[in-house]
Amino acid sequence: MRDVLTGRTQAFTLKYACDGTAPARHFEIVASALPDGEGVGALLMHHDVTDREQLAAARRGAEEQLSYVLEMLPEGYWDWNIETNEVFYSDRWCQSLGYAPGELEPHVNAWVNLLHPDDLSRVMDAANRYIEGRYPSYQCETRLRMKSGKYRWNIDRGRIVARDGSGKPLRMVGMTSDAADGRTPDPAWARQVQGTKRSRPPAGA
Repeated sequence: MRDVLTGRTQAFTLKYACDGTAPARHFEIVASALPDGEGVGALLMHHDVTDREQLAAARRGAEEQLSYVLEMLPEGYWDWNIETNEVFYSDRWCQSLGYAPGELEPHVNAWVNLLHPDDLSRVMDAANRYIEGRYPSYQCETRLRMKSGKYRWNIDRGRIVARDGSGKPLRMVGMTSDAADGRTPDPAWARQVQGTKRSRPPAGA
């Protein structure tokens, strides 16, 4: 407050919790200097930010739970920042394809470059339709190039996990499973890729 009154800073914000209530309430005080010519003093604004803090805490909890679940996936996961096209590929995701952790560029282009050329249009169309809200989920069969040079058939699935205030997708998280490992896909996914399976070439194609 002294710095505001002496002009050393224009404003400061103080957040604090009031534990005397059940549940605890959270408040925020914003102090700013008075406009020039209106004397010496400060303008104080006091806000109840309990809802905002509770929402932030819930989001942190959800992020922690999501991170724990994703780390348990046997073939790892990917985490795509849709705005910047940066992608985090987990160590297990890279290793499942024969690549060393960190070997792939942390960008969506790395994944695009691994896709079989014959799958690129179909897979990108499925992803874009989901992001645009025309598909209820992103589930697609893909071929990705392994470090050995061979292509592996996969089940690629993802979900939007963050949006901005207007509903625009910001972040998408997903997993890529080896389609030849004997796992049984869910019925919705099976119906979507049934036609592709009928005509696909051998795994090494």
